This record gives sequence, C-alpha cells and structure tokens, in this order.
Amino acid sequence: MTASGLLIRHPKGDVLVDGGNSSRFDQEAEDFPFSRRLVIKAIPGRLKPRIRLSVGLRMLGERDDEIRWLLPSHVHLDHVGGYEDLSPTPVLLTDEELRYSANADAQRTGAVIPQQAGLMMRQRQRLSFSPHPYEIFDRHFDLYGDGSVVVVPLPGHTPGSVGIFINLSATQRILYVGDAVLTDAEIAHRIRKPFFIHDEEPQQGDQEVRLLNQLHDWAPQILMLPAHGRADFLRAFPKGPESCFSSRR
Repeated sequence: MTASGLLIRHPKGDVLVDGGNSSRFDQEAEDFPFSRRLVIKAIPGRLKPRIRLSVGLRMLGERDDEIRWLLPSHVHLDHVGGYEDLSPTPVLLTDEELRYSANADAQRTGAVIPQQAGLMMRQRQRLSFSPHPYEIFDRHFDLYGDGSVVVVPLPGHTPGSVGIFINLSATQRILYVGDAVLTDAEIAHRIRKPFFIHDEEPQQGDQEVRLLNQLHDWAPQILMLPAHGRADFLRAFPKGPESCFSSRR
C-alpha cells in the first residue's frame, strides 16, 4: 500500500489532491485510548510520511503560494493529515464530507483526527456539483471550467467521497478514485475490498464500484488510480514518486 497525493499544475493555480498522513501522526495517535491507538498505528500508521509534505512539495519546485486549492478525495487521516504542514489554503469539500469530518463517531474511532477536522472547518470552500451528467456520473464539478480537472461524486467509503478526472488530452486521462477501491483489479473484476478497508456506507460503495466497472468497460483508456494502489501508481508513474504524467510526455 501507499499513501498518495497528486499535484496538478494549471495556469489558473495548482491543486493538490490528497496529502497523506500528518508528520505528527504518532503524537496525534497518542490522544486515543490504547486499543484504538493500536488499530490506528497498525493500519494507517504503516503509511507514515518520511518527510513533511511541505518539504516534498519544495523538492518538486512547488511553493505554497502556487497551490490554489486542496482537494481531498475524502477526509480520513491518511488523506488530509499532510495538509497540516502547509500554509492555510482553501479545502474543497462537499457538504456531506464536511458533516462527516465533524461526526463524533468518526472522530472517536480515529477515522477523522479532530485537529484535522478543525482545519477542514476553518479552510473549507464549498464544492457543489452541477446537476448535469459527466461520463456515466449524474453530476459533476468542473474545477477550472476548461474540462481539465472534473470532480464527480463517489460516496460510499465516506458520505462525501469524490473521484477526480484529470484530462491531459483526449487520449491521456486519469480517474483518481480515492478509497472507492484498493486496487484497479477490484474495478475490472468487481472484487470486494479487503476486510480492513471499512466503508461507512457499504451498499453505496458497492454501487459505486459497479459504476466504475461500467466506465472501465465503456472507456478502458481511462487510467483508474486508487489512492493506496502502489502497483497502480507505478504503472501510471513508472519512474516512481516525484515523477510526472503530462500531456507533453
């Protein structure tokens, strides 16, 4: 498994999709009861960052002031924790996901870290879908208004989870699916996730996988990219972390 993040550069301002775990993961885990702390350290704890997200971005030549938005696929600790290391930047969230981030049960279990929920509340910019279809989705949000980055609802893993289309050209397209699945094989063969990947709304999650499977059959050229699929990331970015996938490739 991997904890991923995607930096998308655009003339109108860059967007960072997901950000991995917090550099303060161990300290934040200590705030939970012993049994829950063991679970947190055993699963998302395996994905602790080696360096702070801000340092990683600087290694790519990216300045904080070049990032216009943070766009999490959902607000679980291993997707938004890295945002704590960045300068305050608007976080694009649906109403459903903002409510989930404030949910007492989600915070009690450690799925959402209270400090990170506070960041979401302070920096949130509303993500509202247009009631018009996109591909096989019934709603969408065109981030830049030019079709290059299109957000679609993908609920199930959390109530307000989203997928992000990154359209580099007519033939180079990525759909980042967050934790809708663990690997792209689950989409192609409609395999259920491993038991340790918990969905808040399992029936809705299964429905979204069926939808992704239909899209895979209809448009196999779209590269489906799960957040934790290390092998899938290496296929997309064969040079490994910090490499690029661009329309000029």
